[in-house]
Amino acid sequence: APSWVQHVLSTEMARTGSPSQRFLRSLSDGGPAFLVYYGPALLQRCSTLEEMTKAVTALAAVYQAGRRLWSESSEAKPPTVQLEIGQLKSMSIDLALSGLEEPDRNVWILRKLNEQEASMELVAAVRLNDLLSEGATFSFVDLSRCQWPEAK
Repeated sequence: APSWVQHVLSTEMARTGSPSQRFLRSLSDGGPAFLVYYGPALLQRCSTLEEMTKAVTALAAVYQAGRRLWSESSEAKPPTVQLEIGQLKSMSIDLALSGLEEPDRNVWILRKLNEQEASMELVAAVRLNDLLSEGATFSFVDLSRCQWPEAK
């Protein structure tokens, strides 16, 4: 996986959610810590190195989107946040990435549901302004860097 993916995953996955607890080699001080619901299931579906590289790169993009919604803080409230990726997990990684090439242009977003949860959704790009008008809080999940061989 690219070095930026390794950095994001090692930083985010080292967060404990407890301000008084830290791994010795961790560079992460603040929170909240993210629980990526269905993260392991996304990786279990992979059967090739190419698919696994795309999936871990997508996972890093999910963590980045989560961090844009919940900035790092030593006094993080709440200490943990659930990022649900069921829609992404429910399809092959190649199908998830090809959704970006549809004529009606779909984009992946991580939508904040409340102070402790967000959900990843594939939405039509033309719907983004409607979501903003409705007061939705979300972050674009950039899966464009998940393509092979760029994801090496």
